[in-house]
Formats: sequence, C-alpha cells, structure tokens
Amino acid sequence: MRNINGCHLFNDGGDGNHQYSDGWDRALAMAGPYGAVTMLHTVLHWYPTIRARYPQLLINLRFYTDNWTSRDARVWARENFQMVADTQPAMLQDPYVSWFGLNEQDLRHEGDSEGAYWNSEGDHRLNVAGSTFDRIFAYQFDYVDEMQMLKARHGVKAQIGCLALADGHEPEGEPPDNQYTRDSCKKVAARADVIWAHAYIRSDFWGDTPDREGYWLGLRPLRPLGYRERVQGLPPMAGIPDPGGVGTQFPGKIKLLVECGNANHGNTDPNAVNMTADQLRTLYWAYSHAGGWGCCTPFVWDTGSEHGFARFAGNPVLVQRMIDMERIPAADWPLGEGSVTIEEKVDMLLRQNALITEALKALRQGKFTGADGVDGYIVALQGGQPLSFVASWPPK
Repeated sequence: MRNINGCHLFNDGGDGNHQYSDGWDRALAMAGPYGAVTMLHTVLHWYPTIRARYPQLLINLRFYTDNWTSRDARVWARENFQMVADTQPAMLQDPYVSWFGLNEQDLRHEGDSEGAYWNSEGDHRLNVAGSTFDRIFAYQFDYVDEMQMLKARHGVKAQIGCLALADGHEPEGEPPDNQYTRDSCKKVAARADVIWAHAYIRSDFWGDTPDREGYWLGLRPLRPLGYRERVQGLPPMAGIPDPGGVGTQFPGKIKLLVECGNANHGNTDPNAVNMTADQLRTLYWAYSHAGGWGCCTPFVWDTGSEHGFARFAGNPVLVQRMIDMERIPAADWPLGEGSVTIEEKVDMLLRQNALITEALKALRQGKFTGADGVDGYIVALQGGQPLSFVASWPPK
C-alpha cells in the first residue's frame, strides 16, 4: 500500500556539487519505503543512492529556472529531458518518478519582474490578471506537450506533472481558484499525467475546524464546490460561485502535494514541535481521506538561507516524530485504479466493453489488417500504449 507521508528534500540551487550523506537517510525515513520525496534537479546525482535504499519510493523531480519568461517552453522541456538522459538514464524507465519544470509562475519574482502584463496593480503578492494565467497555462501546455512527445518516443515511464502554482494568487475580480476553470488550464491538465499542488498552513493558526481557516490554507486544494456561499454565507464573486480547490476541480487526476507544511519546521520549541507534528498528521489524513492524492512532501529538509526557518534538518525531535508517525494511505502508484473515481471507472469499462465488442465483430469478419486490426483495439484499451507481447493479427 502506498503512503502519503513524505519530505521535500532540497531547495538550494547552488552549484550541483551537494553530496549525499547518511544524514539524508532520516529525511527518507520520514517518507518511508512507500512514501514520497521531492527534490531539485541540482541533486539529480543522488538518484542512484535514493533508489537503492527505497526501490518503490515516489520521487518528484523539480527542474528549476529563476525566469521562465526568458525561456522557450519546448526548449526547456528538451533540456530537462536531456539532463536526465545524460546523467541518470535509469530514471527514464523508473515508474516511481514524476517530474515537472515550472514552479509558482503566478509569483512575479519567478518570471519577468518588470513585465507590464502581470497585473493592473503591479503587486505580485495579490491578484493576477486573467490574461497572465492564460499565458502561464499556454506556456505549461507547450512544456508538457513536448515532454509527452519525448516520453512516447523514448518509452519513458516517468509521469509528467503540471500547474504547481502558489496558492492564494487569484485572477483579478474572480473567485478564489477560478484560474483552474479556464480552458487554457483544463487543456494542460488533460495533457499532463498528474497535477502538482502547493498549500501551506499558517504556523500560528490551523483553524478550529478543517472547514474554517484550513480550507483557505493547508487544505485549500480540498475546498468543496460552493464553500464560500454554502458555508461562509458570502455572495458569489462577480456572479461566479466558488469553484472549489484544485483537487476538487480535477477529481479524475492523481494529485501530488509537492510543497506543504507550516514553514516553521525549524522551530525547536517543544510547543511548536507538538503543533507542527499534529498539523502535519492532520494534513496527511485529510488528503488521504479526500482520495486521489499520491503524496504530501512537507517543505523542506534542507535549503539555502532564504527558507532556513522551514528546515527539518535542525530539528531532530520533530524529525523523529515524523519518522515514528503511522504510515497513512495514499492513492495507487504507478497510476492505477486510485487515479479515477468510481463513476469514471464505470464509464471506462463501458467504453472498453464497446471496443471489445467491435473487436470480436472484426475477428469474425476477418478484418484484421495493419493498424486497423486487433492491435489497434488493444492499443485503445490501454490508453494509447501498445503492449509488446501482443502478436499481430491475423496469425501467420
């Protein structure tokens, strides 16, 4: 059984010379053999060591650029792919891997900080122009589409992520998380294999119940449809009801919470340790019960000075609490039945039954020629992935 427990390992760009040491084993132990870790491409050389220790640990690989607006999305995708192919080719055939090359593009400092397109107020901490989200999602589509073509061409088993936006940055004049309802977003989500998400808890306040403050912070991706109106009693914004969190809006996709926590993981005060451990356990169980979530990887084991307050590495008591925590169930991985709802599963079986019926009709009529033969039906049944052991029809 997969576990939702995890740890975001590293976030310091540096020079790529960071060496793995036994101390990092405790970060892996927070996840356990069937949990997950997220790591930056600058420590890609750790992959063989990590995989040797935990053969079925889910590894989320982040390729990072500090200015996505200066790069062509398809070129960036090819560079990312080539980096793995040149340095860790075994990773291409590893089914316990996901990767994505874009990060919180709705934060101004992640792109062109002088770009007048950003929003009318010029404040990257608040809302973002709707046209900017369309630009972000168009860029993501080009990246993901290029990756999917490379994946198909080279038989790659890793899963391609998308989105990974900073929570709380909304389209101007629209309800929270309404950016995910845009056609440009739905297009990239459909092309990607999995959705990456970020959500943080305030270290000083969790909320007296999960359906209060929690649904705007650590549980934001799980916020139910219409929550603002039905629970908070607020009127729709611009006549648009609350669409719910990103997880609510994409129930049929596997989601990975690759950044989470309370950003206070380095606080060694006993009360802070207890609060953080309790918050993270609550977070794990909430995403586990929601269904469709493959991991939660709290940020961060180690990092540069810009996120030093979030470091687990200097807080051995909290680390031990996370290691001792029960293993909490997660969605299936590699992608399987846990990635679809019951309704979607029924629909898929009905469609497969129709394809099998057509294949049997064709079999009786001897209509098996080239790509139109049984191979074609089997490819369709497998979601476009042909099976290597299927013989061509008719038999020779």
